[in-house]
Amino acid sequence: MIKEDYHKGNTMTSNESLGTNHDNYIFNLKTLSKCANFLNQYAKQFLIIFIILIGFSVYGCYYSYQIPESFEKNLANLDYMHQGFFNYSAIAKPSIIYNNELILTNDNTTTLYGTPLSRKLVEAINVGFQYIFNQTPILTNLTNIEIDYERRAFLNCSDLTKMIIFNDPILIPSSYYDTIQVNVTLLEELVEVISFETETNNSNFSYHIAPKITINAIIRGAGINLVFEPVFILFFEEGKIVLEGFRNDISERLRFIEKIDVAWNGIPISFLRRAYLVVLFTLGLSALISIRSILLQVEKKGLVGVFSWNATRQLVNIVTLPQRDERNIIQMKSIQDLVKIAKIFQQPILHDGDSFIVDHKDSRYQIRKVPVNEYSS
Repeated sequence: MIKEDYHKGNTMTSNESLGTNHDNYIFNLKTLSKCANFLNQYAKQFLIIFIILIGFSVYGCYYSYQIPESFEKNLANLDYMHQGFFNYSAIAKPSIIYNNELILTNDNTTTLYGTPLSRKLVEAINVGFQYIFNQTPILTNLTNIEIDYERRAFLNCSDLTKMIIFNDPILIPSSYYDTIQVNVTLLEELVEVISFETETNNSNFSYHIAPKITINAIIRGAGINLVFEPVFILFFEEGKIVLEGFRNDISERLRFIEKIDVAWNGIPISFLRRAYLVVLFTLGLSALISIRSILLQVEKKGLVGVFSWNATRQLVNIVTLPQRDERNIIQMKSIQDLVKIAKIFQQPILHDGDSFIVDHKDSRYQIRKVPVNEYSS
């Protein structure tokens, strides 16, 4: 059986192909085995490194969360004012008290009778409304300005409210005057119908004239929407009409801000936070793997065998051993104690038969017949 290899331009037999795959498989297994042995061998060192890196990462993560991701830069403060002024003139029915005259009030010129008005003697009330939109000079940069004006009123009877819209929104200039007539006779007839339908007593009610002004404009490339709803109220009480709300003003400020992302050495803080969290997770997982590897070694070799391994690599096999005075030979209790001596004096551990020795100056530290569970070459 022949298998074509079109990439190399030659042919190989099926057995050769299987042999090559088998060799690659064995090579990969050996490589993985070496890597695993390497990681197990240096698990303690890796754990120490991971713990140090985790400490730095925790500090970096904490530091990144102390810095805001962004801040707002104030570009401009735009001040504006809506002003709404109401006045009225009442048309009286023929009567002695009003001398059959037009009742003028709150026009800053003539006040013949004032308020409250007599509910039975007033036939209609003409409510004048003047609207003014004042703006700071910088607001002259407004473009595509549209001021919509909608004439509305609300009739409140007990707990019921009826909205009355006189016309659809119309476009008006920044200074505008309008007159709204309130027919008192027709209004009271409407209230009587509502009282009959709801079986309630509405001898006292109120009529709210509430025009709605909406400004739509564009400034600095952003759209704005400003709404102004002044209210003029006519209270119909026992035998009289009381008027309130002659002036309505609203002063407001628009703040145009720019959101700026905070960066550290060119790296956005938001990205830095996520990166630190990923690094912490990775290091934590790596530390857990190292701990697991150490625990497996402890289970296999014992705690002493694992944590004395590096020191016992200083072991040196010797052929001849110089003699020492018995008075200068110190017998050690365990191989661990001998390892400590080797570390303190920075001397190798000499191996001669069943003896392990550390020579330092005139003294000799030794131990014989070390148990396998304490030390393994």
